[in-house]
Amino acid sequence: MGRFPDVLVRHGKEWLYGRRGQERAERTGKRGGILRGAGKDSPAPATARAGNEPSRDGAALRVEGLSFSYSQVEVLRGVSFTLRPGEVCSVLGNNGAGKSTLLKCLLRLLKPREGAILVEGEPLSRLKPSELARKAGYVPQRSDGYHRLTVFDAVLLGRKPHVRWGVEARDLEAVEAVLHRLGLAHLSLRYIDELSGGELQKVIIARALAQEPRILLLDEPTNNLDLRNQTEVMEILREEARRSGICVLVAIHDLNLALHYSDRFIVLKEGSILRWGGPEVIDPVTIREAYGVEARVERFGDRFLVIPEGCCCFEQDRQS
Repeated sequence: MGRFPDVLVRHGKEWLYGRRGQERAERTGKRGGILRGAGKDSPAPATARAGNEPSRDGAALRVEGLSFSYSQVEVLRGVSFTLRPGEVCSVLGNNGAGKSTLLKCLLRLLKPREGAILVEGEPLSRLKPSELARKAGYVPQRSDGYHRLTVFDAVLLGRKPHVRWGVEARDLEAVEAVLHRLGLAHLSLRYIDELSGGELQKVIIARALAQEPRILLLDEPTNNLDLRNQTEVMEILREEARRSGICVLVAIHDLNLALHYSDRFIVLKEGSILRWGGPEVIDPVTIREAYGVEARVERFGDRFLVIPEGCCCFEQDRQS
């Protein structure tokens, strides 16, 4: 192992810095991360800092009359909804309905033509980039650029909004806690390009959670994952929402995954909200209008199941 003087290593409840940390790392092969520019007086690990209090009306995220256009092509039109802390909301709709564009507008990656977005009562437009990064985490459809980073260092990047002069013990503590919650601690020293697709997706989610955001936005996080990893990803999101009270907004195609793990639903059609509410809005009429598919929605105990029965366009072709 090469020499790395600025090392902070967790040993039980003790954090060892410098020479002792390096010696421990060389004996065990474990390292907690690198403190650049830190010294022996670096603060001891602390528990994760609490997020901001929700707005007075209890809303974590409020969107009012949001519209967006690419040049002259209107992609979102008059979108309005409210989400509370601890809720998981699925954004549904066929390809091109505006799901990804909505998430990007909420992150200020795209500038809406009109409308208001409030995060815990604060207008999104007034937040500095650093403030927005502390309030909102994002998991895009594709995540590139990590390559030869270790899992620990990739997740540590999520602490950037909280870092001032250098990585501190509380940042390493936060990363370690997220890795343990998501079952990734054993992969801490593995390189990103050595992971499976499911492991990589969980690492990207862990990086977003390391930001300690108040809202978490995910764009099709279960795409290209097998059944087990799809289930694990959605369970992670629901558990994090319940545990820390964050608001989770996820664009997703699988209606049954959405029904099982979400509290609220936004169904988009051609850039407008077709239906909005709880599981009751996912009915055969909504599915037909949003997707052009005939389907039954059956209830099994406290769960709903969507059973597709055929494409409406095929039925129309047969009749003609």
